Amino acid sequence: MKKTIFTFLGSVCLVMTSQAQETKYVTNNLDDNSAGSLRTTIVNATEGDSIVVNSDIKNIIINSEIAIEKKLIINANGATISVAVPSESPYRIFRVGDRDLQERYDFKLYNATLIGGDITNNNSEAISDIDNCGGCIVTNKTLPDLEASTIHLENVNFLNAKASYSGALQIETNSIATIYNCLFENNKATNRNAGAFYAKGKLTIDNSKFINNSANYDGGALAVNNTDALITNCLFENNKSTLDAAANNGGAFFNTGAAKTVVRNSLFLNNEASNKGGGGFATSGSSTTAFVYCTFTGNKMNSTTKGGGALANITGYLTLINSTVTGNSAGSKGGGIYSENVKSEVKLYNTIVTYNYVNGQNDDLYISTGKLNGMNNIYGTLALGQTIVDGDINVIGNVAFSYNPESVLFAELGTVNGNRAPVLADNGGNLNSIALVQTGSIAKNAGKKMGQYSYTTQDAEGLDVTSTRFVFRTSSGSWLDITDDSEVYDEIEVYNTDIRGFEMNEENAPSIGAFEIEAVSSLTPDVIDENINVISFDSKTSTLYFNPEVSVSKVEIYSLSGKQVVAKAQTETSLDLSNIAGGVYVVKLVASNFIYTQKI
Repeated sequence: MKKTIFTFLGSVCLVMTSQAQETKYVTNNLDDNSAGSLRTTIVNATEGDSIVVNSDIKNIIINSEIAIEKKLIINANGATISVAVPSESPYRIFRVGDRDLQERYDFKLYNATLIGGDITNNNSEAISDIDNCGGCIVTNKTLPDLEASTIHLENVNFLNAKASYSGALQIETNSIATIYNCLFENNKATNRNAGAFYAKGKLTIDNSKFINNSANYDGGALAVNNTDALITNCLFENNKSTLDAAANNGGAFFNTGAAKTVVRNSLFLNNEASNKGGGGFATSGSSTTAFVYCTFTGNKMNSTTKGGGALANITGYLTLINSTVTGNSAGSKGGGIYSENVKSEVKLYNTIVTYNYVNGQNDDLYISTGKLNGMNNIYGTLALGQTIVDGDINVIGNVAFSYNPESVLFAELGTVNGNRAPVLADNGGNLNSIALVQTGSIAKNAGKKMGQYSYTTQDAEGLDVTSTRFVFRTSSGSWLDITDDSEVYDEIEVYNTDIRGFEMNEENAPSIGAFEIEAVSSLTPDVIDENINVISFDSKTSTLYFNPEVSVSKVEIYSLSGKQVVAKAQTETSLDLSNIAGGVYVVKLVASNFIYTQKI
């Protein structure tokens, strides 16, 4: 896997002092009332100040919670801020906002490693009391008639914290949280849900990692409740919901209440749930969740009565677009996806659900009750409950798939949790991915162009409510809403990057699944004479030559599985490839007026 610990550079974040009244500096690592300590600097700061920890300070140990009840920016400059005894001291690091007055707050924290304590049952009257939540940071509620509070966390590691709820971080209602390039690792919710992070306010998470977190149930890493969330470019790995109880959902992520969440370009790997459903993810309540260009692999659900090795749709609405669900397993039903409630609905578009297992047997989709809709998918097995009626299942345009003989689909098959499944690998880009075979894959160019747009309605009080709606492009070029097939004339955000962040060829139909096969195209006749050799390869010297008549600015080389092995600016007419293993590759040349690709 990719490296999982973030490091901090002074140039990573520029804290704009023009937004603050004054910049104050932390000059010692003492947790007392002495001048220059973190606590004293925060106490003495005024509304809107910026605080910077001196670069020579590497570790700050605090002996009690620090309250932040003013607009404040802190740049920790890479310092570690820790409780006295990690995972044991009965207090957190920061409480943000005034609990009694519930006034608005604005807080930004940059470039810090937070090592939390254990605040389990600090208030014995109610497990869910805020005193028992967030072993590193907790925010207080903001009065509903006030403007929403804001919290921005960037380049922050949350490590080794414990709490009854939300092991490391809890964001309360009437707030807007932005989480960027953060790591949540080895945190634990000891009594209930959200091993790392519980969000009740509007949420954006980007380029972050959730690793080895655990909860008793409902979200081993993350839980989102009654709010809107956008999660992009994230890794959820080895998270668990551990308690063998009836309400135990979502080894990594749990979406509930009326939450509306979109997850894009993210990987769910080796997460586990112990009882009810969803080794990687579970949804309940009236929540809606959409996964776009996501991969679920190696996830497990251990119950012998419920299902969903990767995803469980308990009572909500679940949509997967250009996602890959493979190599997951369950103890009972639906090694890949499980849906059980009459009000539930699963929608699949351009999605692969294959090589998932129950007790060693292929078992990909199980719809107990509710509906299944979608188009242009590839799945191996579909099992239906006895209460399914006519009209509940409406999937069209699927690509036929067979286990015996095996259909040509993935680049490489191996073993995942003892079962035959495709291999997750470093194929370039932001996250590891499961590559499609370059030539002959049944998924290649077999999908439909997909996208999204914003849809605004009014609630009972006449307030605007904006939602994300999903669309597909027809052969005639029009866009139809997947909810009701109505034509959409709003501005469309077209999905054009796969899980790795690689851009797709706009002219071709997308491949099915989260991995886009690198398209092989040629120069257009008006760019260059078709008789000119653009590139040539000398196998004796392992040298690639470029025609000097072609002005190339960049060269990229990919294996047939899609892994990028070369990416460099190119100004000379040759390139030494002696350090690349022998084999067949695709060379992509980029110039100002064309892109040219060729196999060598």
